[in-house]
Amino acid sequence: MIRKYKFPGEGSLEFDDNKTVSELLEYAFDKFGYYEPFGMDTVTLYQISPPHFVLDTSKLCCEEIEGPDWLCFAYHIPGFLYYAEGGWGHHMHELINHPVFNDPVSLILKFEDFRHTVVFEGTHTFREVINLLMEVGYIDTEIRYIKAWVMAYPKTNYSEYIYLSDPILDAPMTEFEKTLPTDGIVTLILGDY
Repeated sequence: MIRKYKFPGEGSLEFDDNKTVSELLEYAFDKFGYYEPFGMDTVTLYQISPPHFVLDTSKLCCEEIEGPDWLCFAYHIPGFLYYAEGGWGHHMHELINHPVFNDPVSLILKFEDFRHTVVFEGTHTFREVINLLMEVGYIDTEIRYIKAWVMAYPKTNYSEYIYLSDPILDAPMTEFEKTLPTDGIVTLILGDY
């Protein structure tokens, strides 16, 4: 059966719900003119109501998507990271049916048009994240530091810098996270923004 799928901020599209979620994603990316450098096998969906993070995109849309009226693109690299578009903030690890990590670390990342909370498996290093983002072209290979911008309301906002030569980037992210400021909401800015 043809059903309407709504992606707030992107638009709506009609699609056969007897096809797979993966086929829906390919169709949506083509229709909206998107390209994912990590590969389409990392792309999935998060539906708002009822809340559900789609972990198996080989399932049929009619089996996996109950609420087609509010869908967000989501991304999952098994054992490494996941996030859903749509402003989930520091509650990302509370998403229903999300991937499970042994040591989850939630960090807000910003580069170019990207600003999302991403959940990482904390046994990885932040240098791995930087290298991966450079490899696919999401961030410039010439960056020298990460700007930790702190929204410290009601106090004055401020920034700290973590240079790429800092050995903390080679520590597990569970340790890296402990070195970040704790007096506000921290956004890690990867580039000159």
